[in-house]
Amino acid sequence: MTNKGIFATKDYSEGEVVETSNITLVREIGSTSNIFVVNGMNAIAEGNALLYRHSLDPNLECEYKKLKIYYDENLCIRRDPHRLIFRTKKQITKGEMLTINFKNSGGVMRYE
Repeated sequence: MTNKGIFATKDYSEGEVVETSNITLVREIGSTSNIFVVNGMNAIAEGNALLYRHSLDPNLECEYKKLKIYYDENLCIRRDPHRLIFRTKKQITKGEMLTINFKNSGGVMRYE
């Protein structure tokens, strides 16, 4: 399984956003596969979030951004969805596998 995972398609500097994944919070789940736990709530993520490999020495970290509802400059209601933001913990070179510690990354965990 050495070639399975997501690999960087470019060089990244430390702190750079690699991906932002919208998530849907769910109350009950039939199976824990492909489910994240975000601040104690079950969540299903879009994008590549489930494809990053777990590592005890990861090069990514994850941050949870809560749903935000606000008025824009035209007084229209806008909605930013719940989302996970994946940032680099260190410099990553093109071709390097993207990894994360899903046991503890910014209040976000993933079932195994």
